[in-house]
Amino acid sequence: MASTATEHPLIRVYKMMERLGIDSSGGVVPRWSLMYATAWRRCKSCPSRRACRNWLDSRPGSMSFAPPFCPIGEILSELQLRQLKRTASAAAG
Repeated sequence: MASTATEHPLIRVYKMMERLGIDSSGGVVPRWSLMYATAWRRCKSCPSRRACRNWLDSRPGSMSFAPPFCPIGEILSELQLRQLKRTASAAAG
């Protein structure tokens, strides 16, 4: 489905998270909610919106890393890592 020019930044954040395999419900974890809020804020003011929409529209269902132009790439990587750790803890426990 193609993105529109008026697409809300929060939608792009969730689409990016989906592509990277990040569970978007992690924002309800209190210690992670600041990361989600920061990601949304950065995405809202991102100068690469068109590149982001093109990237999201042209990539397959899943990716390992955010694109280099993404201002929330580090946050997304951290969320991926925390999710992996949480999953590993649950499996071990």
